[in-house]
Amino acid sequence: MVLFQRTLSQARPFPLLELAKPRTATLAVFMVLISANPLFCQVTAQPAPTKPAASSTPAPSPDSPLGQNATKLALEADKVEASLPDTDLPRRASFELTPEQQDHFKKLLPNTYRKLSQRQPFHIVALGDSVVNLFGYDEDNENWLKGYPAIFAKELANQFFYTGGVRIIKPSPGKEAKDMTYMGPEITLRNLGRGGKLMLHAMQALTTYGLENPPDLVLVSFGINDATFGMDLADYAAQLQEVIDTTRASGAELVLLAPTLTVNDPPEADLALTRPYADVMREVAADNNLFFVDLGDLQSLAKIPTDLSEPAAMFESVVSQYRRFFDHADRQDFTHGRASLHARLGQRDFQELLDGPIPSPWAVDAATVTLGAGDTLTLSYRISNTTEETQTLTLLPLVMRGWKPLEAVPQIVIKPGKSKSVTATYAKRESHGLGHFNALPSGAPVLRVPILISAGGAARIADLRATILPVCVLWKCNTTFNAENTFAPENILVNTSATAVKGKWEARWMDQQCEGTFETAAGDRTPLEIRFPLPDAAKAPHRQHGKLALIVTAGTTSLRFDREVELTRNIALKEAVPMSSYTVQASPAMPDVASGTNGVSFKADADKDNLFMTFEIIGQSLQDDPITKNAWALDINIDARSYGKRLTFGSTDPLRFTGPAADGPGKINSIPPWAFGTGYAAQFDENFVKANLTSGANGVRRLTVTIPRAYLYLHDWTLGNGNSQLGINAALLFWQPSPGPGKSAGYLEDTSFSLIRSGRHRDDAQALTVLELTEKATPRWTINLY
Repeated sequence: MVLFQRTLSQARPFPLLELAKPRTATLAVFMVLISANPLFCQVTAQPAPTKPAASSTPAPSPDSPLGQNATKLALEADKVEASLPDTDLPRRASFELTPEQQDHFKKLLPNTYRKLSQRQPFHIVALGDSVVNLFGYDEDNENWLKGYPAIFAKELANQFFYTGGVRIIKPSPGKEAKDMTYMGPEITLRNLGRGGKLMLHAMQALTTYGLENPPDLVLVSFGINDATFGMDLADYAAQLQEVIDTTRASGAELVLLAPTLTVNDPPEADLALTRPYADVMREVAADNNLFFVDLGDLQSLAKIPTDLSEPAAMFESVVSQYRRFFDHADRQDFTHGRASLHARLGQRDFQELLDGPIPSPWAVDAATVTLGAGDTLTLSYRISNTTEETQTLTLLPLVMRGWKPLEAVPQIVIKPGKSKSVTATYAKRESHGLGHFNALPSGAPVLRVPILISAGGAARIADLRATILPVCVLWKCNTTFNAENTFAPENILVNTSATAVKGKWEARWMDQQCEGTFETAAGDRTPLEIRFPLPDAAKAPHRQHGKLALIVTAGTTSLRFDREVELTRNIALKEAVPMSSYTVQASPAMPDVASGTNGVSFKADADKDNLFMTFEIIGQSLQDDPITKNAWALDINIDARSYGKRLTFGSTDPLRFTGPAADGPGKINSIPPWAFGTGYAAQFDENFVKANLTSGANGVRRLTVTIPRAYLYLHDWTLGNGNSQLGINAALLFWQPSPGPGKSAGYLEDTSFSLIRSGRHRDDAQALTVLELTEKATPRWTINLY
């Protein structure tokens, strides 16, 4: 079914989505079948007439010289044909595939195999980040024909004799849609990779452009930006599951592709960055019986010389070999591989579809981590030699986002068929990167630990699923909207040990404390009754941020299971609230000229036709960037789904405004179809969204934004009702010259202001505060636990 995206304007205020009739054919297929042998003539494609053209010359009479000559030629052709070898052979749908390979393919992608073997029109959609998009610095940048999704598609086309090859649907500007001009059946590919995107963005592209032409196969690969931002693994898994359910409901099959490895400095940490997300994807794929390919598998990308025995030399060899795929001349970027890496990855995708992944000469299991006092832990696991020869294995624990190795055994020798136990100790590491990252997981009592292992010339990162001992506290890290009196975070204390555990717990938050005791049998799960009263909404600041500290004591060992909490009060129409700079953890005083309090405040208003937002700027000197000529940038995220939908998972995209220091209108970037929340699918005319900067008395500047109510067409828009709500956040940034020697000019943290700044990603619907479409807000709070 085809999803038409209408353009929204004042003349077309309510863009109802229309579903077209099912397509009957999207490609013209020209096939030449010669006898029972499936050989195809490859010729330059030419427009084909819809019916045979009428001959302008009548056929010659059989008795004429021309007719007699034609008869003679036909008889000679019959004699030649009769002398040819017998071609009465059974038709083959797959060429050069063994029975085992065919069975493996059919098991993983049965519908794909059936359609390809019948050479039916076949359409692939690729969802992902800038790696899927083939971001680069040369002529291959966004040349999707060289990206690994297209390489995989070309392998399918070659295998099943799609003589027209692969065609890119809507290629990047200036790039070719095909790299071969032969006529015949084609595989089509829509590449929807977008730079900077996370798994939470996958539904945006899938439910709009992705389902515009119903796909037969959907490729999904996110994780690099999730890892960089420190996204919660439980959220990543839930978002991936929603993509799976939506894709399956459309009738398409899926391939889940774990993110590629990054190898920026320091490589011992960067190689580990995406591995927890890769392993979560592997686990979700297994739970859903889906085809999974680990693009971070080094097996086919690095070969270790057998005479290389020193662990440090082995690690350097792996790094240097892998970095060859990131040679960008004068640019240093070890995140985005060149087309040569994509060629390897696409070919591997196809080969694993036929044969499965290459087995390792070792196996790892029975992994546990025992938490210790003082922010340390001890890893223990068993490694086995699965070969028939004695193996010398190099074991290098990588630096995780939240933990760094202290002591470990770098090499061991294991006889054929034997196993050994290995231990390593780690210390908690201060989080690095964007967003907020918690060293312990929220959704399962398992720490995913990457170990770089090398033996017999092979190198591979093993992702250990280590059970956390002796207990672990799991949190439901969802945002609670419209809380009124009590903060009671959902949690479970899991006894992961083999014996009963009893002890006590103590929780502290915002100068409040509660405590209790527990006694659990082995394997039991017990909720802790943590409850705190919420502040008085009439007196408390709009925004507060603090740590929820939880100390669990079992025997003589005290363990910490802390989380961060962002608390914001619901906002009413015509209510001014202060915005916080990026360096402040709570709402500052309201900006005021008379008192000399500088800053930015936010106020919203609405009528039946528009949503208005006013940003009052006091004490900020606006200066134009000499390059862009902009002095300010404003991002506004709005979740305009219905009330019930807004309380569930979703995502938005920001409206981005920019403008100079002088009074006048600002500019707005194009508005994505999904900007106002998951489920929106329309083309918006940005000319009807206005931003205007003015000057008032005493140097006060006002930036006013107007958004047509018609653009928020999924919202009920019941003015005067406190349950008619929008999720909202705004970030206003001011360009500043260099503050001193060695410091860069730009949008600096102390001159960047936002309504809310939790550890969640900006586009996560759970990262927003609440705007009530009433002039008297109800005394309710948004509680963001992360």
